[in-house]
Amino acid sequence: MPKPPRPTRKLSTFFLFPFTFFLTLLLSLPWVNAKEAPKPKPQPWQIDGIVAALDDGHDGVKGYAFGKLAEYKWQDLKPVLWS
Repeated sequence: MPKPPRPTRKLSTFFLFPFTFFLTLLLSLPWVNAKEAPKPKPQPWQIDGIVAALDDGHDGVKGYAFGKLAEYKWQDLKPVLWS
């Protein structure tokens, strides 16, 4: 004779809500505490290459060079450009 299935208890919403909140908080903390990597300091040979690319005739190369130049802080570029 087959046995009838036992009735299962439902979890209380008072337990389910804090558990879901805690799990969401726990999984989102690594992204909240992430720090931005410091920008690299340029070497003179890198800046010379970027400046040479700015004189190129192709617009795509100039745009890429301006993008690379924008990655550096202006304070880091002063000693390299005006030396």
